[in-house]
Amino acid sequence: MTDPSKIIIELESNNSRLFKESVIEKNLHNEEFQEGLSMCLDPLITFGVKQVPESKEKTNHLSWKEFKEKINLLVDREKTGHAARDLIIELMKRSSGDQWNNWYRRILIKDLRCGVSQKTVNNVAKRMNLDFSIPVFSCMLAHDGAKHPKKIIGECLVEYKYDELIDALEKLSAAIKKIDEETKTRFKNSFDAVNARIKEVFPKLFGGGFAELSLTENDTLNAGVVLMARPPGKKNTSISQLSGGEKALTALALVFSIFELNPAPFCMLDEVDAPLDDENTVRFINLVSEMSSKVQFIFVTHNKISMEKSTHLLGVTMRDLGVSKVVSVDVEQAMELTQS
Repeated sequence: MTDPSKIIIELESNNSRLFKESVIEKNLHNEEFQEGLSMCLDPLITFGVKQVPESKEKTNHLSWKEFKEKINLLVDREKTGHAARDLIIELMKRSSGDQWNNWYRRILIKDLRCGVSQKTVNNVAKRMNLDFSIPVFSCMLAHDGAKHPKKIIGECLVEYKYDELIDALEKLSAAIKKIDEETKTRFKNSFDAVNARIKEVFPKLFGGGFAELSLTENDTLNAGVVLMARPPGKKNTSISQLSGGEKALTALALVFSIFELNPAPFCMLDEVDAPLDDENTVRFINLVSEMSSKVQFIFVTHNKISMEKSTHLLGVTMRDLGVSKVVSVDVEQAMELTQS
């Protein structure tokens, strides 16, 4: 029985349609060749792979039975992604170069590259009175007769693919709906937690007043978030009417409220007290001191009140001209030394 890879090489040797049909007719009784043609040319059979490497092996040989058993794992989607790639590499290593490059590989890439189409194979099979044909998608538009067998085959293929598409769309819609519902639930829980916390933090920083979050519309996933903040004694209608220090404190209240939702081991603040006056700085430092039992705060500051409330100081000094030196001070230890 002729090796199918040699049949493919023979088919490539001449572009004549009659020549190709004669070669196919001579070999169509070859079971491996017939099954390989079906796998390659049948549009319903897919392997889920895009790139298949060529082989340089010379001595190995992989039987058609083993190859067919393995690639059925690809057809049934039991092997996908990296597993499919590893399977293809394994098959390539077990095949000879000619066997792989001229036959097995061309089946996997769904392209024999020898000028043979479904129509050519079907013409030969019909002439040989073989009970064998390969479905052709284009047939459904090729004839006007409503009962034409080829047209019916084409319509069945389209219906099959349509059902597959509808099933995939339904699964995708269900997945999106589930993700949306879970996202809404998690967002609502987080939003309520932050809102409750900012109502507590804001009065601590301002010595009164209130702040709250609200949504611009009922659609949770597409709504915007509005922050309304009113310091004590003010009747502002928007945050833009607040002073620079008040805006900074309002921002800190929101940041701390979000931070407490999922706190980290430490928090770094860079010059956040710069726009604050002394009274607001004291309130800010008191809140930091309260939270420092759970979170370690590291902040960059030039504010003397913030420095006084710190437990450790790390600064840069220049005792000699042009020579900088890092100085570290344990404030609590320094206080004990001064008192002793």
